[in-house]
Amino acid sequence: MLDVRPLQFVLFRFFASEQCKTGKPIEGTLMKELPLELDMEVTLEDPFLVNAWVKEHKKEINEKGKLKVFDRNYQFQVGGNPLNSRL
Repeated sequence: MLDVRPLQFVLFRFFASEQCKTGKPIEGTLMKELPLELDMEVTLEDPFLVNAWVKEHKKEINEKGKLKVFDRNYQFQVGGNPLNSRL
């Protein structure tokens, strides 16, 4: 189990801070530029249960040996072994 006791001091200071009380950052405490570039163009697929997807496509996976999970050009496939009855 994770020991959160070392975080007590950090949490205490945060909840006692002006930023927490007002909900607004103090001038100069935020980074001017993010350390990464946000991608606002790529859209993500809707979440789904992989186990259910595999069960639904079991026959096709076993026939072809592997199957693309997404229609797009992702490098993600599910492979199967016809001898593996757990699929």
